[in-house]
Order: sequence, then C-alpha cells, then structure tokens
Amino acid sequence: MPDGKDSRPYASLPVIIVMFVLMTLVIGFVALQKVEQHLIAATGGSLALAAVDIADKLDRILYERYGDIQIMARAHVFQGRDAAAKITFLQTIKAAYRYYLWLGVTDAQGRIVAATDPDSIGRDQSQMGWFKTVRERGGIHVQDAQPSEASGGVMAIAFTAPILGPRGEFLGTVTSRVSLPVMEEDVIKQTVEALQIRPGPGSRIECHFLNSDGDIIANSVLYPEDQVNLKLLGLPSALLSASAQPGYIEEQHLRRHVSVVTGYASTRGYGQFSGLHWAVLVRMDRSDILAPIHAFLWKLGAAGFFVFVPMLGFLMWTTVRLRKEWASAREESTHAISAEASMHESEARTRLIVNTALDAVIVMDGEGVVKDWNPMAESIFGWSREEAVGHLLSEMVIPPQYREAHTKGLKRYLATGEGPLLNKRIEITACHRDRHEFPVELAISPLRSGEAVTFSAFVRDITERKRAEEALEKSRSEIEKNHEALRALTAQLFTAQEEERRRIARDLHDDVNQRLAAMALRLENLERALPSAPDLIREELRMIGTQVAHLSDDVHGLAYALHPMVLDELGLEVALRAYVENFAAQEGTKASFIARALPDSIPRHVTMCLYRVAQEALRNVGAHARAAEVTVTIEGLEGAITLCIADSGIGFDPVLASRQKRSLGLVSMEERVRQVNGAFSLHSRSGEGTQVFVRVPLVVETP
Repeated sequence: MPDGKDSRPYASLPVIIVMFVLMTLVIGFVALQKVEQHLIAATGGSLALAAVDIADKLDRILYERYGDIQIMARAHVFQGRDAAAKITFLQTIKAAYRYYLWLGVTDAQGRIVAATDPDSIGRDQSQMGWFKTVRERGGIHVQDAQPSEASGGVMAIAFTAPILGPRGEFLGTVTSRVSLPVMEEDVIKQTVEALQIRPGPGSRIECHFLNSDGDIIANSVLYPEDQVNLKLLGLPSALLSASAQPGYIEEQHLRRHVSVVTGYASTRGYGQFSGLHWAVLVRMDRSDILAPIHAFLWKLGAAGFFVFVPMLGFLMWTTVRLRKEWASAREESTHAISAEASMHESEARTRLIVNTALDAVIVMDGEGVVKDWNPMAESIFGWSREEAVGHLLSEMVIPPQYREAHTKGLKRYLATGEGPLLNKRIEITACHRDRHEFPVELAISPLRSGEAVTFSAFVRDITERKRAEEALEKSRSEIEKNHEALRALTAQLFTAQEEERRRIARDLHDDVNQRLAAMALRLENLERALPSAPDLIREELRMIGTQVAHLSDDVHGLAYALHPMVLDELGLEVALRAYVENFAAQEGTKASFIARALPDSIPRHVTMCLYRVAQEALRNVGAHARAAEVTVTIEGLEGAITLCIADSGIGFDPVLASRQKRSLGLVSMEERVRQVNGAFSLHSRSGEGTQVFVRVPLVVETP
C-alpha cells in the first residue's frame, strides 16, 4: 500500500489544480472589473476635464468678441460719415481675427452703411430683433448661434452694440458674426488633441455643443445630427450639463445604441459676459476605452493555454502559485502606474492653467523666495522664470520704500496666521526690472501644509486702466468748466437782454408815447380852433387824431411787452395779474390768476424769470393749445416760489414730441429757470391739456 499512500497527494492534485484555476479565474475576473472601473473613471475624469477646458475656451473666445464689439462701438471712425474709412476699419478687424465671418455698421435708421461684404451695404436691418433691442434698450445684444444670412448660412453668434454720439445720442450700431465652426475647430484641436486622452489609435472621441434648449449646434463627427434636441430625447449627460457640476456619466449612444462614457460641462460666462449657457459633451465608446485591457487579456490567455496546459502535476501547481503572486504584483504595479499617471496629468493640467493665465501667477514660500513664475509674470516684470525662481520676491518686484513693510507683514503672518492684504484684491505699486514703478492689481492666497507655508499671488498690470481713468477725469473736469462758463455767459445774455428791453420800453413810454399824446392834444385843439372849417378838413383832423391815439396805444402795448413798468413799480403779483387779465381779453380765453403767500421782497432776477416763464407759457397756450380755460397759480412755499400754468387744451404726446426738434420758447424757459437754480417740468397728454411747473429756491433780499 505504499504506492497507494504515495499516490494520495497526487490523487488530490487535479482537485487542487481545479481549485487554484477557479480561484485564479475568480480573482482575475474581480481584478478585471476593478481595473475596468478604474480605467472608466480615469477616462471619464479626463473627458470631463476636456469638456470643462472646452467650455472655458468657448467662454474666453466669446468674452473676447464681447469686448471687441464694445471697443469697436467706441471707435472714433464710426462717429463720422466716412464710409470708406469704416469699411477699411471693419476689414482690418476681420483680417486680424479669423473668428469673424462678417462685420457691419448701420445708421440710426437700421440701414447698413459699411460692411466687410460689399453686397450687404444698403440693406435695411431696422426690423431685425438685434437692431430693435440695441436701439430701444441700449447695451450689448448677444444672439445665440444660428445660421447667418450674412455669411451664407454658416452657424454664427451675433454681437451688436450701439454707437453713441458725444451727447449720448443714438447714431447706429456695429454688429459682428462669429463663426461657430472656426471656434469648434480651434477649441477641439487645442483641447482634445493636446491633452491626448485617446487610449489607442482605434479609438474615437465625439464632441457636441448644445445650446441652452438642448439642440445640437456643432459636433466633431462626420455623420449629421442636425435638428436633434438631446434634452427632449432624455440623454442623461445633456440633462446633467445644465443642472449639475461638470462630470461624466455612462450612457447609451442614441444613434448607434452602444455604451459610451460622456464628460459634460457648461459654459458659465466670463467677466461681465454672462455667457450663452451652452453644454459641452465629450464622449468615447466604452469598448474603445477597455480595448487595450481586453487585447492584453486575450494575449495572456493564449500564452497561458500553450504554456501551462502541457505541464504536469506539481509544475502546474507551482506555476499557479507563481501566477497568483505575479497577478498580485501586476495589480499593485498597475495601481502604482495609474496613480503616477494621474499625478503627472494633474501636474500638467495645473501647469497648463498657470502658463495660460491672463494674470501674472507668482508662488512664494514662507521665506519670501520665488518658487514659480509664469509667462505673464515674465511679461509684466521683465524677469525670466530662470532668473526669478530661487530669488527673493522683494528684491525683484517690490519698490525699495515698501520692502520693509513687506518683510514685517510676512513675519506677522508666520507668527499669527493673519494678514490684512490676504484673500482680497487690492491695488499697489510694483517695480519693473528696469526699476520703473507702475500700478498693479494684486490678490494673495496663503496655503499651509503642516509647518510649510506657500503664498500664491495673482497680479495684473493696470497701467492702461489708470491712464484711462485719469484721462476720463480730466475730460469730465474740462466739460464741467465749459458748462459753468456757458451758464455764466447765458446769464449775462439774459441780463443784457432784459436791460435792453427795459431801456427800450422806458424810451417808448417816456419819450415816444409822450410825443404822441402831445400830438393828439394839438390835433384836438386845432379841431376846436377851426369851427368854421369845411367838414372835410374837420373829418381828416378827426381821423388823424384817432390814428394817433391808436398808435399811442400800440406803442404803450409794445413797451409793456418789452418790459412792464408795473413789474418794477408794483411787484410780481400785480404784474402777473395784469398780464393774465390782458391775455384773457385779447385771446377770449377764460383765465384765472391765483397768488398765495408770496413774500414781500423777491429778488429781481427771480421776479423777471417767473414773469418771462409765465409770459412764454401763455403765448404757447394762445398759439397752440386751443384751450377754453387756463389757470396761473403762484405760491410761496417753504423757502421757494412755485409757478404753475395749467390749460385745458388739446395737449400733446410727450413720446412723439421728444423725437421732434424742441421749440426755442421751451428751451428759453428751461434755461431761465436753470439760471436761478430752479426746477422746470412740463406734463402733457393728448386731449388732457398741458401743465408747466416751476419751482425756484428763494433767498429774500434785505432792504
């Protein structure tokens, strides 16, 4: 029986082999599932990052075009009428930026007066939504992607801005069409291919842009999916892109009915540009992602079949043990390689973001030594990265007079963990390599890792902005000085006008009118002295006397119109009452005059202003209002005098009146009230009459 005893271990060998084979298969299957899940997660994360990067690039491109349209709207060339210069300017912009399909300028009526396409010049765009919106509401109008008639049906985004004159008047619009295909080509080429997220040569990546409604507006694949709304079809990634943070999801491809991994993100706008809220979907077939693993397993299985099957008993058992150990080592190696790849990928993404940042990014340790220095920092401060890294920041960018304060602030933060300049955006003075100083905007964020401290500074050169602010302030100051000079000149003009009127009225009243009265008296005496004169002579003398009397009345009326002496002699209330009564008699209109609580002494310039405003307002009532009744109310109230002229005439539409040239009389009334620091308002509605209201602050003159 020795042979039997010796064979027992070998009798159990097949069972042992089967058990180890089954265990190996189970472990291999579980490991495969884990590896597949990890690879799917890693690829999904990469796809999500690609979607975020694409969305960010789209936001940046659209933000730049948003800024372009504002700059073009303020261009001096569009303030003039030189159409050739406008076309040249637009052609230059189009040649400089390949994103533009078409640019144009309209006049205030909506007619295209300049464009990069000569065929579009002269077209009427007044009924276009973008033109109406900009003309009526002002501001920048952005139209989502749609086929552009100006560019042959190519999908384009429209930006439109108003062109305003020196006084803010609407002169027209400048509008542009930005090519969506060019944006798609640039963004996908720079992001998807640059990040190299394709696992193998046979894999393919699809990229879709959706508008806020879910319609596909651009895709990177050859087959068409136009007029497809992925949100209405219930595609999970399309729904998540609008309601969640960027991420990825496994889903079914709606057209090919295969499992895909989709990274999604949405545009959020940039700066003052709120964005178009597009969704970006970057997806890849699940089979393509797992193809390298499956290919490897097929090769491994074939090798195992031809190597391990011919082996006998104990060798197979030993091989199985070695295979288990090797599988474990391989799994650990795979995890290590994957972790290292993820770390390198994260570092590469961070470096890419820092190197492409619009601000200077400077990283400094707790000793004040520079650890990182991006290309924008090189441009702003003049020091290369090789020159800056490893040196004290204070010696390169901080002016000498501020270095001591910088050192104290750094020590204070290391001791207390507090700093007044941290985590906020401030404006300070920086120093260039050539030692000239310039203003910058600075934000500093500290990061503690155990005992180590790192500071990240984000710096932006604001020299041009400061210059623009200074120029704007200077222009405002000059405008204010000119305005004050104009007001002073207007006041002198009104004063001189009133003095001249007073002189002429006095001459007419005291000289010409007296002579006419004397002439009328002599004619009357002559008529009495000729009792026996023929009737013809007596009749002629009587007619001459009548004409002289009428002429005297006319001269008296003219003198009163130029400057009523009663205004100087008896005051504003008596003069206004007399003028209102005279108006009622001449025009046949019922006129009422109400005076309440007027002070005993009113400054002469205020008296003349209120009288002239009432005079002009009543003239307008007589000439245009067709009113049956008019009421003039003057009242002293809380250190001021108010004057109201209200009629029951036909009135007018203020909206239509604002589009017409303003009358000289209205302008004169407003300017007179402004000269005495008063407030002027006019209210009217068609069929409901007109009301002129004036309020003048009153400083009582001392006798």
